[in-house]
Amino acid sequence: MSSNWTIDDPSEYFQTHGYTGNGGTQDITLGGNSNLQADIIWIKNQSAESNHILQNTSVGITTNQYPDQNAQESTNSTFGHVNSVSSNGFQVDEGNSGEANANKNAQGYSAWVWKVNGGSTSTNSDGNGNDSTIQVNQTAGISIAQHSASSNGSGNTYGHGLGKTPGWMITRARNRTENWWAWYQNRITNTVGAFSLDTQAAFNTSSTLHNTPTSSVYSVGTDYGVNGTWNYINYIWAPIQGFSHFGQFYGNSSSGAANGTFVYCGFKPAWIWIKRRDNADHHFVWDNIMNPYNVADYTFRINESVNGGADTAYKVDVLSSGFKLRTTFSGLNNNGEAYAFAAFAERPFTTSSGQPTTAR
Repeated sequence: MSSNWTIDDPSEYFQTHGYTGNGGTQDITLGGNSNLQADIIWIKNQSAESNHILQNTSVGITTNQYPDQNAQESTNSTFGHVNSVSSNGFQVDEGNSGEANANKNAQGYSAWVWKVNGGSTSTNSDGNGNDSTIQVNQTAGISIAQHSASSNGSGNTYGHGLGKTPGWMITRARNRTENWWAWYQNRITNTVGAFSLDTQAAFNTSSTLHNTPTSSVYSVGTDYGVNGTWNYINYIWAPIQGFSHFGQFYGNSSSGAANGTFVYCGFKPAWIWIKRRDNADHHFVWDNIMNPYNVADYTFRINESVNGGADTAYKVDVLSSGFKLRTTFSGLNNNGEAYAFAAFAERPFTTSSGQPTTAR
């Protein structure tokens, strides 16, 4: 893949989708210009307190994972969940009457959906540990990788199949009570570590968690949250021009809320995650469902089950080439402080044919 590769239509590989629950089962049809087989589905209730749910086609779409909790995954159908996927959508089920995770009557939901490879997995032997099981889409830079170590107490590398160095990775022990870990690299100092996705904790640089990946393998340490004889799932993304971007920025609150830091992504974002690096604070997410116009101030918190909501402290402008902070809130824009971010595109800033996108 050439370095100037651009995805002209991000909706082929990632979409945000809003829907209203009906209290039973419901077929959700995605939009976009072409079909998107849902291989990673992340759902959050917009209207009420409920768990985030994350499901994927690699381990089986009816297996529920909860990014805001350290609980083990579950196949308990009494909770709200995704039942199945189709060539351009998925089916949600309320579960027991009144369950609010996926399809409670009259409540609003945001679904964040990635296409990988239609659920088709293969074995990868690139690492020094056991073979990994991967579902990969090199064009979009997305891999779902599963691993399990032969023994506890040693770090390992495992193949991811992307052919490009990852920019963001989320690791979870499937059958242990452990934190979720989001790998991150400080591109200025090359410091590697991880954030606990289900807590507010600051950046953890312990080598027992994640270490530096390569274009063929990801590297995990000895912490049971990321490696051991249990089963682990890894959601891995490599940066792709016009589609995804990962990195860090520094706050400039001394410039005032109206002139916060601008972060260039090379596209108009549909989804943004921001986490304060060196101090405890929430994992904030904006999507273009709840923020169809600027200023965007409706956020979700990955580390909490609370419903999303608007707050003037969380203002961001979504622009044709990135996003700009419109706040002096320390969790997002404290002067001189570092923040990690991940973003996925609604539309590239400029397509491969040179066609520009429009701002809001």
